[in-house]
Amino acid sequence: MASVDLKSPYRLFGGFRLLLAALVFLQHALAELAPAHVESWLRPVEAGSIAVLIFFVLSGFIVTEAAAYFYSGRPVAFFVNRLLRIFPSYVIALLITLAVAAVLAWADMAPAVIAHLGALPAFSFTEFAVNTVSVLPGGKSLLDKTSTQPILDIAWALRVELAFYGILFAALAAAHWFRQKAEITLTATAIASLAVWGLSASAGQGNMLQFVPYFVFGAAMFYALHHQTSRGGMVAKSLAAMSAVCCIIALLTHETAVFAADAAHDRTGAAVVFAGLTVTWLVLLFLPTEKMPPVLVKWDKRLGEATFPLYLLHTAMSALTTALIPDRGWLALGVGMMLSLAVSFLAVVTYEKAIGRLRTRIRGRELDPLNAPPVAHMMTEAKAAAI
Repeated sequence: MASVDLKSPYRLFGGFRLLLAALVFLQHALAELAPAHVESWLRPVEAGSIAVLIFFVLSGFIVTEAAAYFYSGRPVAFFVNRLLRIFPSYVIALLITLAVAAVLAWADMAPAVIAHLGALPAFSFTEFAVNTVSVLPGGKSLLDKTSTQPILDIAWALRVELAFYGILFAALAAAHWFRQKAEITLTATAIASLAVWGLSASAGQGNMLQFVPYFVFGAAMFYALHHQTSRGGMVAKSLAAMSAVCCIIALLTHETAVFAADAAHDRTGAAVVFAGLTVTWLVLLFLPTEKMPPVLVKWDKRLGEATFPLYLLHTAMSALTTALIPDRGWLALGVGMMLSLAVSFLAVVTYEKAIGRLRTRIRGRELDPLNAPPVAHMMTEAKAAAI
């Protein structure tokens, strides 16, 4: 018995995603902006690092959903659209960060830059070029080989994201070329990836494979809800449960790139934070959005649009806040947060809007949270566009 999907529903993830980005800002701001007692309380659980892992879970779900609804038979369009989601915004954020750093260095406020960027940029073309390319998978090796300081240290998560997009692209391409259902190839890819993760974890290897369970958890949850056959649903639900357990095991037992540098890390506390945020996401996942007030849905979408700019731009805004308010405390933390949010929403209505229009052309449809189109209609359009 096949599961029938009538619509690609909008889900209230926008405000939740902005909360996750705010947690990343908070973790990075603890040492320089937040009161000392707040730092001592929050640092061990590393809520910002956990927020990034939840972002990976969300990405696994949302991007798999987009691939199923909008890119059937169009793997190249899928990958181009995902590159446009990451690369242009990252390069612009890189330029803004360098501009803020240059102004502060010129004003003899270099310590504020160093506190948040780790070092004063060299402001050279080579540094900019290497940092631009470093967002791609393998970019960390390029930084190391050229002895180049990363300007945006958060780029590590974008490298992981792009690696996931590459794997998903390969699975979609295989489905298209071998005339298989995308659900089958994506599920097989997820199972194989989780198996490779298990072997890698048992061997004690620390690399991008350590983040596999989070993406698999999100992707499996999508097919657990939107399967084409009852057997596919059973496989997806089993895979979702297994990968969720693997996520907790990874947090409790394995060193990761996120946690290894902090000896004060509280693994149990981190697992509790992860579980709490995961439960929140699952609640939002099952909320009947069609019964929500339209104004709530619109505002949720607007909040979600500011998430990526906040993630990319908060480092520069934190450095600027430290330069303006040298003494850490609630005032500095509040100003840093408000400034980061203001710049993020400005980004939404300027360059992010232009990037969004280009992505809409590639997708072939405007995303309207209040008027989700029938899936069958979207699938027909996707096949027609592939001809």
